Amino acid sequence: MTSLPSELRDLALAAAEIGGDVRLVQGAGGNLSMKLDGTMWIKASGTRLAQARERQIFVPMDLRLTRADVLVTESLTACIQPDFPGSDLRPSIETALHALLEHKFVVHVHSVGAIASGLSEQGIARLLSHLPGLFVIPYAKPGIELARAVVASGAGEVDPHSVLILLLRNHGVVVGGPTIESVRATIDRIEDLTVVKPPLPAVTGNGARATKGGRILAAGSVGPADRAVLVRGPLTPDSAVFLGPHPFGTEPGSQPGLRIDDDGGVTAMTDLGADELEICLSLVDVARQTLPGDDTTSLLASDVSALVDWEAELWRKKMKR
Repeated sequence: MTSLPSELRDLALAAAEIGGDVRLVQGAGGNLSMKLDGTMWIKASGTRLAQARERQIFVPMDLRLTRADVLVTESLTACIQPDFPGSDLRPSIETALHALLEHKFVVHVHSVGAIASGLSEQGIARLLSHLPGLFVIPYAKPGIELARAVVASGAGEVDPHSVLILLLRNHGVVVGGPTIESVRATIDRIEDLTVVKPPLPAVTGNGARATKGGRILAAGSVGPADRAVLVRGPLTPDSAVFLGPHPFGTEPGSQPGLRIDDDGGVTAMTDLGADELEICLSLVDVARQTLPGDDTTSLLASDVSALVDWEAELWRKKMKR
């Protein structure tokens, strides 16, 4: 049986800390990996970073085999190191991206500030003015397509002893570094640069679920400019997968998962689990970080279709709490 390295315990502590911050990670989103002695430990699909102290959420991948296969197939079970505890786990959808980067630690978060920046050219320009070395990656379907986009950007050639930042349009940020501390400090800096408004208090409270017809954000939470961003369509892959092709709407007959009411509150139009509720609240916070004049974008209908019927996402959604 594969023995668990002591460094994995430290990785689990970092994962739980990152995953416990809903402004960085919502539900089973985001992922984290560590390369050690020819093995890449990566978060399993459908698990939550916040659970890392309580259960085994990392899958050990044979790094050499994984790198040989990740741009060819999404079925990577043959690359898992044999006989490890938790052998029923599947590696993250983003295994290809993590494997192809040389950095020892790679963290991908769906952070509020980074997503807001990646919605518009104006937001990207503002972040680039502070972090000129970051790579801006056009939206690509998670998995092989995203990994190919990162390879095409030249990001894979960055010295693994330095810090690498990938701003993923409509998806979040990926940071690679030689230590988990350097990665976390960089994520914190990005959020400090991009979050201009404090989070809204949810009516339901953290970790709760929402019932159809229930208020989840109070009156005045969503302003006119925020509303325009939210009703445009799904802003991220998770919003499309967990909240559908029209997450937010303003009319009772539009069948959104969430209705922005005339008074600026938000009402659940269907029952929402904890994952969906966390994603919803983070999206409202994302919209609030955009500035007047930002020409924000949402996912195309073809992007949404590619996600909602994708076996990998169906598996992850099935695994949600």
